[in-house]
Amino acid sequence: MLSIGFCTQPSLFLHQGPLDVHRSIGKLSSFSAKHHGYVHKLFDETPARDVGACGFPIQYMQGSHVCETEEDRRVVLAEEWDFCNLSGRNIDRNSAYWDNIIAGYVKNSEFQEAICVFLSMLSTGIMPNRLTLCSIIGMSTQLGSLNLGRQLHGLLVKIDLDDDNFVGGSLVGLYTKFREINDAERLFYALIDADVVAWNCLISGYITNECFSEALKLLVQMQQGGICPNNFTLSMALSACGSISAIEEGKQVHTHVIKAKSLYQAAVANSLLTMYCKCGKLKYAEVLFGEMPKKNVVSWTAIVSGHYQNGFFKEALKQFDLMCQSSVKPNEFTFAIALSCSSNLNSANDGKKIHAQAVKSGLASSVYVGTALVDMYSKAAEMRDAEKQFEEIRFKTDASWNSLMSGFVHNGQHEKAMEFFNIMLKECMMCDEFTYSIVLEACSCLSWLRSGKQVHSLTIKTGHFRDLRVRTAAVEMYGNCGSLMDAKVAFDTLRERDTMSWNAIIKCYSQHGLTSTAFSLFTKMVLEDVRPNGCTFLALLSACSHSGLLEEGLNCFTSMVENYGIRPEATHYSCVVDLLARAGHLQEAKKFIEDLPVKSSACVWRPLLAACRCHGDVEMAEFVAARILETDAGDATAYVTLSNVYAAVGRWEEAKTKRKLMKHQKVRKEPGCSWIEVNGKMYRFFARQKMNLETESVYRKLNELVNQMKEIGYIPDTSIALHDVENERKEEYILQHSEKLAVAFGLVSLPGAGPIRIFKNLTICKDCHNFMKFISTITRRDVIVGDNYRFHYFKHGLCSCGDYW
Repeated sequence: MLSIGFCTQPSLFLHQGPLDVHRSIGKLSSFSAKHHGYVHKLFDETPARDVGACGFPIQYMQGSHVCETEEDRRVVLAEEWDFCNLSGRNIDRNSAYWDNIIAGYVKNSEFQEAICVFLSMLSTGIMPNRLTLCSIIGMSTQLGSLNLGRQLHGLLVKIDLDDDNFVGGSLVGLYTKFREINDAERLFYALIDADVVAWNCLISGYITNECFSEALKLLVQMQQGGICPNNFTLSMALSACGSISAIEEGKQVHTHVIKAKSLYQAAVANSLLTMYCKCGKLKYAEVLFGEMPKKNVVSWTAIVSGHYQNGFFKEALKQFDLMCQSSVKPNEFTFAIALSCSSNLNSANDGKKIHAQAVKSGLASSVYVGTALVDMYSKAAEMRDAEKQFEEIRFKTDASWNSLMSGFVHNGQHEKAMEFFNIMLKECMMCDEFTYSIVLEACSCLSWLRSGKQVHSLTIKTGHFRDLRVRTAAVEMYGNCGSLMDAKVAFDTLRERDTMSWNAIIKCYSQHGLTSTAFSLFTKMVLEDVRPNGCTFLALLSACSHSGLLEEGLNCFTSMVENYGIRPEATHYSCVVDLLARAGHLQEAKKFIEDLPVKSSACVWRPLLAACRCHGDVEMAEFVAARILETDAGDATAYVTLSNVYAAVGRWEEAKTKRKLMKHQKVRKEPGCSWIEVNGKMYRFFARQKMNLETESVYRKLNELVNQMKEIGYIPDTSIALHDVENERKEEYILQHSEKLAVAFGLVSLPGAGPIRIFKNLTICKDCHNFMKFISTITRRDVIVGDNYRFHYFKHGLCSCGDYW
C-alpha cells in the first residue's frame, strides 16, 4: 500500500486497547452516553469553520436481509429514530443494519449520535461499507472537525481504502473544505485511476479556496488524461473563468458545452450565464438568457446579479420586475440583490416596495434579505428602521452585525455602533476584518483612544491585524485620537502599503502640523510606486494651509493636476482658497473662486468668509456670505460668521439683525462642544454650561487655575467675546468656553503627569489657545487639543502650531 505522507494524529480507530462492546441494542444508548464526552472532545479539538457539506448523497439500503418486514423498514428509517423502540427486536445486526441506523441519524442531522453508533459498529468488528464511510466523512465537514476527518483518514489507511476512488474522493473534498490543499493534492495523486468524481472533488476544492487558475489547469490535465468532463465539471470550469474574468477560456468552455450538448442542462446554462456577467459581457449574457428555453430562479437571479455587479442598477431592477411578473418567484438572494440596487440608487421608495414583496414571500427575516434591508435603510439614514430589521433577522451573521454598525458609523451614531459591538462580543459572535475596521473607525470619529487601543489589542489576539484594512484603520484611529507615535508604529508594521494606508499616515502628520514629514512620506510613497489619489493631495494641501506654506501649497495643487492628472474636487478648491485667505490674500482667493471651471459651492466660499472675520474685511464678508446663501439658504456658517464680523467692528445692530434673521429662518447653529475620555467614559462640555453637582468641582478648579495664570501674566482676550456687554461679563463668557471646562475636568479627574487630551468640534479660539499654553506651564503637564482642523500640542507654554492655525 502506498504511503502518501499525511501527518495524522493518533487515531481512536487505530487504538490497540479494547473498546467496551455493548452487545444488546437496548444498551446502545448507554454506550452513546458513555462516549458522548469523548465525541464532544473530538469535535472541540478543531474549531468549527464556515464550511459546507461535501455533498455526497445518503441513500438508504433496503432489502429482506436487513429488515424482514415493511414495518421494520419504516422503524429503521423513521424520522424520529429511537433506539429504545428496537429493544428486544430479533434483527440481524450485519453491516447493512448498522449502516441503516447511522443513515437514520444522519437524515435527522443528529451527527454526534451517528458517530457514537459508528464507534459501536467498529467495536463489534464489523467494517462499514464505502457509502457509510463517505457519509461519516461528510459529517466531519458539517461538524467543522478536521481532527475527526484526519482520524477517519487513518482508519481508511488501516483498512486499505485510502486509494479508493469513491472514498478517497470524499477525503479530497474534506481536506479542500478545510483549506488543506496540499493534503488534498497528495491524496488525489495517490488515487488509482481517479474517475471524474475524484477530479471534480479537487477542481471544486481549488475553486472553494479561490485557486481559480489551478482549477483550469487541472481541467486541462484531466482532459489530457482521457477523462471526459461531465456537466458538473463544466459548471465549475465556467465558475473559475468568471471569477478571474478569463473570458477567452470561458468561450472555449462554452464551445465544449455546445459540443457536449450540455447547454440544455439548467446548471450548465446558468453557470455560463453567470460567467459572461462576471466577465462584463452583458450583451452575451442577455442573448444567452433570451435563448434559454426554461428559466429558473437561478437564471433570473444570475441576470439580475450580472447587471448589479456591472453597475447597471436600474437595469437590474427592471429584470427583477420582469421576474416578478413571470411564473418564477424571487428567492432570498434575488431580493437581497434588488435591495442592494435600490441602496446604490439612493431610492428608498423602491427599496420599501421590494421590502413589502419580501414580507409577502415570507423571506424578509432571512439573513440575506434582512442584512440587505439593514443596509438599505442605513443608506437612507433611517436607522430606526435599520435596527428594527436587524432585530427581525432569525439567524444573524457577522455580515448582519457589520451592516448595522457600519450604518451607525456612516450616520454619525458612533457610540451606538460601539454599543452593538459590545453586544456582539457578549453574544460570542465571530468578528471579521470588516467588523474591526468599522469599530476602529467609530473609535477614530469619537476620539476614543483607550477603546481604540483595546480593539487594536483584540485584532492582534484574533489574528485580524494582519489584514491591511484593519491596520490602516488602526493608523487612522491613532492619528485622529492625537497619538502620533502609536500611528507611526502601526504604519511601520505594514509589510504591504496601498494608497489608503499611505494617505492615513500622511493625513496624521498633516493634522499634527508636521508638514515637512508629510511631504517626505509623500515622496517615499511615490518612490514605492504607490499612486497618490485626491485624498493624498487633500491632506498635503491642508497641511500647507495650516502651516502658512503658500508657495508649497500652490505648487502641490499644480502638481496634482499636471503631473498626476487628478481632477480637483470642491474640497481641493476649498483648500486652495483657505491657503490664500489665511495668508491675507483675500482678493486672490476671491478671483480664484470666480475663475473656477465649475460652479462654486458653499464649501469653497466658507474658508474665505472665515478669513474675512480674521482680517476684519466687512465688505468682502458681506459679498461672500451672499454667495454662500445663494447656493445654500440654510447655511448656519454664513449667518453666524457675518454676525461675528459685524460684532467684531462694533456694528451691534447689524449683528443682532443677522441673528434674528437666522432664528426666523429656523437655521440652527452647531453648538460648540468639547469632550474628554476618562477611564473609558466620555464626558462632554458645552460653553456656559450650567453649574450643577457634577460641574461644581470643575468651575472651582477653573477659577483656581485662572487666578494662578493671572499671577504670571495671563490676560483674558475679551475681543473675541462678541457680545454687547461690559468687559467683566465678556471675561466671564470666555472663561466658560467648552475646552476650558474640559481641561479643568481632566486635571481634576486624571491626577498624575500624563497628557490631557481634549477634542472639540469647532476651531479653538485665540483666548483658549493662549489659556492652554499657560495651563501647560503652571501644571507642567502636556495638553493636546484636537479641533475640527488639526491638533495643538501644548508643552512648557508653547504650541506645536507656532501660533498659526
